[in-house]
Amino acid sequence: MLEAVNLTKRYGRTLAVDDVSFSIGKGETIGLIGRNGAGKSSVMRMLAGYIAPSGGRVMVDGVDMADDHITAARRIGYMPETPPLYLDLTVWEHIMYVASLRGIRGRRARGETERVCGAAGVSDVRARLIRNLSKGYRQRVGFASAMVGAPGLIILDEPTAGLDPGQIADLRELVASLSRDASFVISSHILPEISSMCSRIMILHRGRLAEDGSPEEIARRHSGPPAVDMEITGPPDEARDAVARAGGVITSEERLAGGVTRFRIAIGAPDAGASEDGSLALRRAVFKAVAGGRGLAIVAMRPVERTLEDVFIGITERAE
Repeated sequence: MLEAVNLTKRYGRTLAVDDVSFSIGKGETIGLIGRNGAGKSSVMRMLAGYIAPSGGRVMVDGVDMADDHITAARRIGYMPETPPLYLDLTVWEHIMYVASLRGIRGRRARGETERVCGAAGVSDVRARLIRNLSKGYRQRVGFASAMVGAPGLIILDEPTAGLDPGQIADLRELVASLSRDASFVISSHILPEISSMCSRIMILHRGRLAEDGSPEEIARRHSGPPAVDMEITGPPDEARDAVARAGGVITSEERLAGGVTRFRIAIGAPDAGASEDGSLALRRAVFKAVAGGRGLAIVAMRPVERTLEDVFIGITERAE
């Protein structure tokens, strides 16, 4: 569907995107994440043909964006973080105008406008001036505009900004339904949303591609050894000794009310060769050692789930 080859973008002396390459297949939903200033918006704008790269190229279905910009751009829908909307037009008029820019006119334009208004959930406000809409509805109008012409790739920059939880759920369902026929690139600072919507994650850091893979693959590569949180009553020194005897490593501890201490315990070796059976044996050993300690009692024990946010912070901090 799309191939980015050695994309580079400079703004004066500032290198915003540094030799980034990747490809996007049909039906893929990709989450593009990174800290502020990582180069996300620059990458998305180059993919959409909104700005030209300083180096490298973008190929859309085999068409080079630099050689035939109009043909390539017509296969892409783009919604920037702040959608460019004509506030003095009604929703219907605005989307009809977008259709005309894509070469769609007459009865076909009216049918296409009807389709995208329904898909984006703005049919009920199509006769209202855009300036009178809430920010959430303006985001929806921007999404409807990006869908005009049924492009094969839709790029959404912070699409959930200003949406309430119900609208976010509707957007997630809409992306899932459209992904049968279109690919998506979605940028957001809300990582749980990215994880729930996207089958593949790309992490940018300082303009370079730091990671690329499914959320599960990235988590496996960067999660480290398994860990558990144990809440223990009794002398903290005794608990520490019991954990050490069993081969666990305490990575943090926190005093709670009622004489309870919460320990985060790394279970198993950090090397990739640590087996699941060996890790399970160590978990059992730590549990038995603490439960059998003098004056100790385990009041809670739960595995530590590695979230995409944890992995993202770890990757970017290590890169720093």
